[in-house]
Amino acid sequence: MRSLKELSDLSGRRALITGGTGHVGMAAAETLAELGAVVAILDIDPAACQACTNTLNEEWPNCAMPLPCDLLDEKSTRFAVQRVVKELGGIEIIVHCAAFV
Repeated sequence: MRSLKELSDLSGRRALITGGTGHVGMAAAETLAELGAVVAILDIDPAACQACTNTLNEEWPNCAMPLPCDLLDEKSTRFAVQRVVKELGGIEIIVHCAAFV
């Protein structure tokens, strides 16, 4: 039987987090990074995406990439997903935290 530690190991997994710069998005990103996943932080504000990515990469080096994107723009959204797949090699986890505020 596998241990809880083995079951929660996300090493090598790739995650896309929409609304990644908000409180819930960052909590999800921190948890996934701590468990070994690489996360793409998607949000509308490029500076906030970069700041959150920097924060994550300080604690867990090379675990995060910024992904500024306006989800209301279909072309931009499709490009963002394609970029994650190309740069990270795929997506196994999606956490949707984006909201209209």
